[in-house]
Amino acid sequence: MQDSSIFSGGRLSIRLGSCAVAVAMLLVACGDRHSTPEAPKTQTAAPPAKIDAAMTRDGKPAWVGTVLHPGDPDDLKRYLASVHEVVPAKFKVEWSPATVAFDRDAAMRSLRAVSQDGRRFTLDPAEAAVAKLVPGSILWIYDVTVSKVERVEHRDGSVIVYTRPVPLNEAIPNGEISFDAHVPLGNYMLGRSAPHTPARTAHSLRARSPFMQVSLTDAGPEQTPASPDANADANSGAADEEQASSDQNSFQGNTYSTTLKGFEIQVGYVPGPNDSMKIRIEARYGDEGGGDSAAPPESADLAKKFKELDNEEKKVRAEIREIRAKMYEAQEGRGTNPIAEGAKHLLEEAIKRKAALDEDKLALKKARSELQDKLWEVLKEAFDARFKMQVDMDGFSAAGDYLFSKGDVEQSKFAIKALNGRAHVKIVARLGDKGTKGVKVPLMDIPLVFNVPMPMGGIPFMLQIGADFNINVFLAGEHAALAVDGEYAFNGNTGFTYSKTSSHYDGAFAATDPGITSYQGLSPGASAVVLGVQLPRIGYGVGLFGMSSMLYFDVVHVLTMTNAASALVGLMRPCKRISYEAVGHIGIETEVLPIPIEAVQAFVKDKLNPKREVFNRKIVVTDPKLKACEIS
Repeated sequence: MQDSSIFSGGRLSIRLGSCAVAVAMLLVACGDRHSTPEAPKTQTAAPPAKIDAAMTRDGKPAWVGTVLHPGDPDDLKRYLASVHEVVPAKFKVEWSPATVAFDRDAAMRSLRAVSQDGRRFTLDPAEAAVAKLVPGSILWIYDVTVSKVERVEHRDGSVIVYTRPVPLNEAIPNGEISFDAHVPLGNYMLGRSAPHTPARTAHSLRARSPFMQVSLTDAGPEQTPASPDANADANSGAADEEQASSDQNSFQGNTYSTTLKGFEIQVGYVPGPNDSMKIRIEARYGDEGGGDSAAPPESADLAKKFKELDNEEKKVRAEIREIRAKMYEAQEGRGTNPIAEGAKHLLEEAIKRKAALDEDKLALKKARSELQDKLWEVLKEAFDARFKMQVDMDGFSAAGDYLFSKGDVEQSKFAIKALNGRAHVKIVARLGDKGTKGVKVPLMDIPLVFNVPMPMGGIPFMLQIGADFNINVFLAGEHAALAVDGEYAFNGNTGFTYSKTSSHYDGAFAATDPGITSYQGLSPGASAVVLGVQLPRIGYGVGLFGMSSMLYFDVVHVLTMTNAASALVGLMRPCKRISYEAVGHIGIETEVLPIPIEAVQAFVKDKLNPKREVFNRKIVVTDPKLKACEIS
């Protein structure tokens, strides 16, 4: 096939044991199972489903700017009822005969929970399609997942389906999907990313990630699933819900706050007009000397009140889970879930109580966030290292073109177009004690990302935006201090094309040199700081939870500063050397996009690293401008 560019165009008043008995007694018999249509042999893109106005808030889907709880069927239903689908230019696919389909309505009726990694699905056995699921089936839940069934279990009135990755060309042996769409950056939600994995050799690039849901080509030999720990598995749904609730607790006003590896970290995402956005990361590390000083009284009071509300909410969530579990168990096999009014009342009251607690927590979170902002600028006495970085991005587009024939990938293209960004970064480090002090984190591995759904034709395509950093600070001598400010701008298009005959990079960037806008340094002994920030990282893949990234673009910013000892002989003042390097990459996630290794190597030109550098800009400043200060 001829290659071409695509740049043209709440708590109950009775104990749980009693509640369980009451629920069981209040259930009534019911009729036939819900019928679900067979997976269409050939599917074309239908007009986007009408959005349920009751599921929106201020004209946007109710889930925007929140954490989607994978264990909450009401959250899942709200998402399915209000997510906006991308209208593709072409969408004609032939699903595998092994596909068991759950259309949008069936998904809203039957989906009870999803695991955080997107591999385990809890379904209502009353849905007729559930009985068709067997090991080897391809599970397609509209706008949620396309994955392969490993095993099916019946437990506590539900059907638990365990899945593993499936190549998209196996699920769709024949098909053509083409799109070019503006990315709706304002329609985002907080999600969790897969943990960092070490660099891989060319041989191990064939390996597959346990977090992958869909890839574009055959992934090779199937892996034998590990034997499940029954006890751990029984508690995993509750653990996923607790994790989502913890994330929601830490997310306030577009900003997620957490502590990792001794650093207080804030990651913020602020959408703007015309689908522009700002993404910000701030981190600080320090101590007061002799132990941290006591928290301000207002901070301790807020923390106490928040903990009390959080403990109360945990009890309510446990009650809701138990009510639902008993309902599911009692009604198994009875069909359409007609639950007596008394049982529904128990659940509704618990949900209302939880909603009230959420509102109380929201007010406390706002007060806590405002206080944290005030305290953020207060330096630690003994040692303090902190940085902040913000990237402002205009609205951009995503385009793709996938062609499958007889189970083979004839062509795979993806591009990010009109990507314009402006970055500003500042780092400050100071030492109040005598002697030396430092901190080093090779990779922070921030687990939070911002997900922007872009489903089309029921396939849950997703765009994901994240950030990460590493840092190394060493200060020598009392009152040693280093500070650097820098800025950088980039704009252009980036993409990747794969076909049976070639693989190549598409696009071009207009990238100027970074700027060092200010710097300061004072150091009795030799001191240095190195900061690397990956911002933004834009990934594209498939899956509502545990997104399988197929391709990504990132910009890595590296700031360094060294300051020679003030006692250095031979110079009028100590040497300072400051540098700012900005490097752009486009990468192929070979664990989730296992295209032939030869094609990967031809594209990246590096057998050990499945990414390609698309620009590299650097500036170096020395002060004073003497040869002796020029460090290679």
